[in-house]
Amino acid sequence: MDRSKRILGQMPEYVKQKAGRDILGHFTPLLGLRTENAREMPILLGSSTLAQFGDARGLLTAKHVVEQSSFKDFAYIGLIIATGEQRFTVRREFLRVYNTSSDCTEFGPDLAFIRLPELDAMKIAARKPFWKMDANRRKFEKLLTTRDLCLWMAFGCPDSYKSTEPGDTHFEKKFVPNALAAMSRKPSFQCRGEFDYVDLPVNYRDNDLPETFGGMSGGGLWLVPLERDIDSPNHIHVRYPTLMGVVFYQSAPENGSRILRCHGARSIYDKMADLIAKT
Repeated sequence: MDRSKRILGQMPEYVKQKAGRDILGHFTPLLGLRTENAREMPILLGSSTLAQFGDARGLLTAKHVVEQSSFKDFAYIGLIIATGEQRFTVRREFLRVYNTSSDCTEFGPDLAFIRLPELDAMKIAARKPFWKMDANRRKFEKLLTTRDLCLWMAFGCPDSYKSTEPGDTHFEKKFVPNALAAMSRKPSFQCRGEFDYVDLPVNYRDNDLPETFGGMSGGGLWLVPLERDIDSPNHIHVRYPTLMGVVFYQSAPENGSRILRCHGARSIYDKMADLIAKT
């Protein structure tokens, strides 16, 4: 994660580094590929988490990411599976998309799951793990009741942080995914109808933040359990993060801060799982 940019807070740097590396293992930006000068040009569409519901493996993201007109214009969707490896592409026509049915508002519902063809999923799984939703469902319920010492991290790839490198025989330019982890110790929680929400406050006064978080939509919200060392109280042990939601909305900045709104754990582990099972 040496190229990633992070919002710094009061948490020790080694805590953020360890958690970020673990989360990065399940993350990929979503890229649309268009042809320029007989070579491909990658365009950032949004962020996503490699996830598995039952035997369905794919990309958990936000509905508005896959419903934007540009997504439907690309013949190929690109993923970045390994550092330094630019090209992993899937024909868009072979993707099956499950999403929430209503119009997206500041409270959504704004969730989507892009199911990958099994052969592509197998190739990815050999390089990068899919987060197993079924196996981790009970874990999130326990964490929701024991979240005193923890760190919440919204992980994605803001459009304003992206950069490019000179291309090669395949690419007009190469996309460089500079990830960002927005962090908070004290998010707020609410439910509306059948969906739950987590609002992550981000503070412009103390941190180096992008003007907009566009591009982070679809990225995962993760809860990182922490534990103080009994023999050395100043040292914090970082446990493996748990996926707890999906980023989909940013509020307007106000008084030096803004909110990143995410669908919560019940929305992704229950509602999205039900949608996939019934479709």
